Amino acid sequence: MEAPEFTLEKTAFSIKGTCRSLGDNHLYVDGKELTNLADSQAIRNHSPDGPAWGYGGSGPAQAALMICLNIFGNKHVAQALYQDFKQNFVAKWGKNGESFEAEIDITDFLIEHRDRLKQALQQQQ
Repeated sequence: MEAPEFTLEKTAFSIKGTCRSLGDNHLYVDGKELTNLADSQAIRNHSPDGPAWGYGGSGPAQAALMICLNIFGNKHVAQALYQDFKQNFVAKWGKNGESFEAEIDITDFLIEHRDRLKQALQQQQ
């Protein structure tokens, strides 16, 4: 079975995380605040408290899933890639509880995970 075609408009993104108070973290992709916490939790509820970053735990997993849903626009792709996205990017951003800004390019990430991407697209059919 041939996987459907998958295209992205771009592969470089500006990611920002702000921490207003303990447990009040906000994520932005290219300046737009992510408001898809409930959507990401419907797929996998790692963190009832929402997103976090700077380590490899449940809050960063939720953040990675939120970002992947936004970037990829495809829940199958997001679900297949978010744990690796967490390890490659989210776990390295700032320290837990500190705001950060990062510029990322996911081209190499997608190349490294092309088999998983293909499988996710086949599951979508």
